[in-house]
Amino acid sequence: MFKPIPRLASTNSVALYGYGREGASTETFLKKYYPEIIIDIWEDDDMGHPVVKNETSKSQLGDYDLIIKSPGISAYKPVLQGLEDKMTSNLQLWIDHNAAQENPSKVILVSGTKGKSTTVSALYHLFSQTDYSVQLLGNIGVAPLDGIFASDFTIIEASSYQLTGLSGRIDYGLFLNLYPEHVDWHQSHENYFRDKTQFFADQKPERIFINAENQNLNNYFDQKCNNFNTANTFHARKEGVFDSEGLILEASKLKLIGFHNLENFAGVLSVAQKALGASFTDEVISSLYDFNPLPHRLEKVGMFDGVTYINDSISTTPESTMAALKALVDSPIILIMGGYDRDQDYEELLCQLPSYNLKALFLLPQNGEKILKLAQSLEIDLDLV
Repeated sequence: MFKPIPRLASTNSVALYGYGREGASTETFLKKYYPEIIIDIWEDDDMGHPVVKNETSKSQLGDYDLIIKSPGISAYKPVLQGLEDKMTSNLQLWIDHNAAQENPSKVILVSGTKGKSTTVSALYHLFSQTDYSVQLLGNIGVAPLDGIFASDFTIIEASSYQLTGLSGRIDYGLFLNLYPEHVDWHQSHENYFRDKTQFFADQKPERIFINAENQNLNNYFDQKCNNFNTANTFHARKEGVFDSEGLILEASKLKLIGFHNLENFAGVLSVAQKALGASFTDEVISSLYDFNPLPHRLEKVGMFDGVTYINDSISTTPESTMAALKALVDSPIILIMGGYDRDQDYEELLCQLPSYNLKALFLLPQNGEKILKLAQSLEIDLDLV
């Protein structure tokens, strides 16, 4: 039986600010289940100012009872300051809706600077081998409100944009890693770290699983959280994923490459063991051998004239590029790097490059020249293009 979200039951007017995938999903949800609510659609004009896209008597966002913001619109926009109490999101409404139901879905929420999509997809693959029903929502490409009818488990990939200001309770949280990112949206790396971690930090620590190998996470989370990648937990080694008794997933049999994927699989197994209980069997664990990597993540796109071409374009941080290089340590490498300037520190990556069999480095705009100048200042001997 459908039970309404208390906040929406008392809402008369809504501004949908941003009309991408989540905006359209929210509109469909509201029209179906809350038809009495007046909905206006707002989007930014070419100058970045919000303008209403339909006929309405309201002239500004603050005139509405509720502002449902799309993730791509920064919560730090000046026009939104002072309106925090009115703002919500598609994911927030899903969490509120799920909590209001008599038989809510058990929620596994996954985040991290890198590796989220592969990890949630692996979790979904693993849970699909059991008798439980499971759905996959969030930043992976399915708006949360497109999956409102409860399955036994709901796995959600959450970006920093979606986590900012998020509240409520989940059953399990998995945090993979934390590195500087998205300074354009969050205004600073400090804001990014806080916005990314706060929702997890507000949960009971026994519900949260943290990668013990990531120092930034250790700085932000209670020591009572569940760790993985320690000797007494699921952890990654070169040979594969181990538990306290020995090897349980052989790296050579997996379809993914890269030590970072082994670390993330340790997190997958940690959450699955806790959530599935007796259903966490050797057969379920072994199903990860059949899991296929996602596009744009160390994806082998072909071989031409003896050269293997690998698409790792999702690597938008120096840390993820370092992880990719480690996965290819035995191969001669031509690296194409650069792009949008996210105000990141490339020094550690550049200092590591001479240790690889690097044949050439191509640097692209916008930040290619910045990386080149840093390499020159560090006196790193590279064949730069």
